[in-house]
Amino acid sequence: MADGNSACYLSAASSKQRGFTLIEVVIAVVILSTAFITLLGLQSSIMKRTLRDEEKQQAMLLARSILAAIESNVDEIQPQDETLPAGEMIEKLLTDAAPRSEEGEDVQRFNLLARLAVDVWGIPNLKDDAMKRIRLSIFSAEAPEEAFEVLFFIPNEDSSELIE
Repeated sequence: MADGNSACYLSAASSKQRGFTLIEVVIAVVILSTAFITLLGLQSSIMKRTLRDEEKQQAMLLARSILAAIESNVDEIQPQDETLPAGEMIEKLLTDAAPRSEEGEDVQRFNLLARLAVDVWGIPNLKDDAMKRIRLSIFSAEAPEEAFEVLFFIPNEDSSELIE
């Protein structure tokens, strides 16, 4: 009978070890949910950073387009300080605007604003209006403090003579 009692004892001990307790399940759920929430937070910050980088890249491309338009019409650039949607700024600066290939590009151009400030800049031993200083800022209306800024100088045609 001793053998029969030990068999009963083993089966009773093995039946107690079958599943997880409620506290173990709750702890596992808490750990998994904490890990999941952390991953979601990382994902959202990565998405924000990616969108901000795409906007900066778009601003840089728009600044290049505006500066190219300015370089093609250097003689017509007069002192000014104005803010327009970037697409309108490019169209204003180009005398014969090239046809656009994509409609989506126009939508993105008009979401960013461009501030163009042109003034004369003097250089010692040259005339007081030797250069034109061009300050270009491309920014979003929602976040004007995060502007992409370019400072560009163009010589005036008549200002190449030295002052004695």
